[in-house]
Amino acid sequence: MDIEKAMKVVKEYGRILREQPIKNVQGRLMSLTTATR
Repeated sequence: MDIEKAMKVVKEYGRILREQPIKNVQGRLMSLTTATR
């Protein structure tokens, strides 16, 4: 994974953390990770 893509994932993860209850974060992150592969 290149740096730009990693940064995009980190930013998206930060947004997810702000928006979602903790229990939903893992599911959102899993789909995000799958999408970047």
